[in-house]
Amino acid sequence: MVAWWATMLIIFFMMSSLMAAPKAELPSHRLAIDDGGSLVLPEITIAVVGNTRPAAGMLDKKRAIQGSAAADVIGDMMVVGMGSPMTMLVHLGDMVTTSSKSNWNRFSKQFASLIDGHTAPPSALQRIPVVPVVGDRDCVRQPSCEDFADVFPGFGPSIGFGRVATWQHFDLVVGDGERWRVIVLDSNKSGLGSRWQEQLTWLKTVVTQPGKGLLVFMHQSPLIRDNAAPDEGASELLALIQGVAPLLSIRAVISAGAANTQLFLPEGAFGTLHLVAGGGGSPAADLDRGIPGRASEPALDSSFERGLDRIISSYSALSDPPSQKQLDLAMGTGEFQGFARKMSGLVFPGHGWWQMGLRAGEISLEWRARQGDGLFADQGRWAWTQSTGWQSK
Repeated sequence: MVAWWATMLIIFFMMSSLMAAPKAELPSHRLAIDDGGSLVLPEITIAVVGNTRPAAGMLDKKRAIQGSAAADVIGDMMVVGMGSPMTMLVHLGDMVTTSSKSNWNRFSKQFASLIDGHTAPPSALQRIPVVPVVGDRDCVRQPSCEDFADVFPGFGPSIGFGRVATWQHFDLVVGDGERWRVIVLDSNKSGLGSRWQEQLTWLKTVVTQPGKGLLVFMHQSPLIRDNAAPDEGASELLALIQGVAPLLSIRAVISAGAANTQLFLPEGAFGTLHLVAGGGGSPAADLDRGIPGRASEPALDSSFERGLDRIISSYSALSDPPSQKQLDLAMGTGEFQGFARKMSGLVFPGHGWWQMGLRAGEISLEWRARQGDGLFADQGRWAWTQSTGWQSK
């Protein structure tokens, strides 16, 4: 009888210890700004990148043989940042393949040289804070997004009951008090469940006072050249903003829905710029460019098209270039003249990132991409002013 009670006591204390064991900690990262906050500086420089997750056979299939180029992209951001310090990084999502402790630890080590946080940096270079945009992979296997909240503590507004809000807004104030309203959204409608409606209700309240304009960040893309239709959640979010915000107040919608890079000005210079900045390192997707000289919807910006041509030309100049067939298919030349161009992600991955600058009276965008020789270079620049709208430089 005594032995039975002793056994029960041992089991009880073991179970109590397990239940009271602290939750395994994840390495956290410093946010650039809290929800509803304001950052005031003479000028602000933002690095923008998306889709830096590792390659995965189940996700990428044949594209998985590319591996990941994220380390090279991060390295170029560091090099540029040494000469021109950046204020923050906006990561557009798909940081991990699925939400797990090991994957988030891998992400933290991957960005340890760039993002300020608990993981020790490999060098003494100054690191920068982050604005995370949740991607459709970042809460897979964990719809509550609890690990995301641990990795980026303090992100999003409080929605009560211990739940995680994966959306946020804040203001960037530059020059002589020019205020830009930044909106960070979760476009994963199915993943959010009932929280989707909470996000929509919140969104209506934060876009009515845009200041100089709205800068909208989300993972999925409401406007994109892809085999699939534009994402339903992203389209619904954009439609709501268009219906509530003042007319012509959306300056840019920046997303990473495809594993490549795209840029559109569908309403002309004074409309919204749509940027797909999804070429951050995960295996690159093919890009359908359409037929040269013929309108196809949505039409890539002409200056952006010239940047694509420069990337393709950098491969043709190699000592061991791609096949002439691949070059002609990408450029619409030779046997493919008059046919729709396709830029193969396997042949011309074009991995890279973007730099956004905010200063008095101007937004600037600069596209950095890797060329055929492996080096990164500027592929295009755009700027917005009140008098000119969006123009290439």
